[in-house]
Parts: sequence; C-alpha cells; structure tokens
Amino acid sequence: MEILVFTSSNCSYCPKAERVLKAVALDYLEKRLSHKKIRTKTPEGKELSIRYRVMGTPTILFLDDNESELKRIV
Repeated sequence: MEILVFTSSNCSYCPKAERVLKAVALDYLEKRLSHKKIRTKTPEGKELSIRYRVMGTPTILFLDDNESELKRIV
C-alpha cells in the first residue's frame, strides 16, 4: 500500500497534513506502507494530479498495490 500526499507551496494546511502523514506512516512501516509527498507544480505532480483527479491541496490518497485508489482525504 502507498500513501500520496499532494501539496502546494501556497497551501497553509499542507505542512500539517505532511506531519500527520509522517507520524502515521512510521506506525505502519513494518507493514510495508510507503508514503510520498507530491508537489503539484512539478512535472510529476502535474501528471499524478491529472491521473488521480486531484483538484485541491492537501489531498491524501491511499493506493493499493496496483496503484488503484482505496481512499481519499481532502
């Protein structure tokens, strides 16, 4: 399972979302949960934002092993 957190530089809530994500991910490290911060203005961020239809930040996506969305928190 993977968690993606989509952030932008002008988002006042994004740093808090990142801290929560890091704390939660540490609790699940032994269960092979990976997490990644996605900056929406980078080329990769733009591509993933389109792929997963991310419209606002912060957005946290929980993905299964096939990269299919399981849950979304906006």
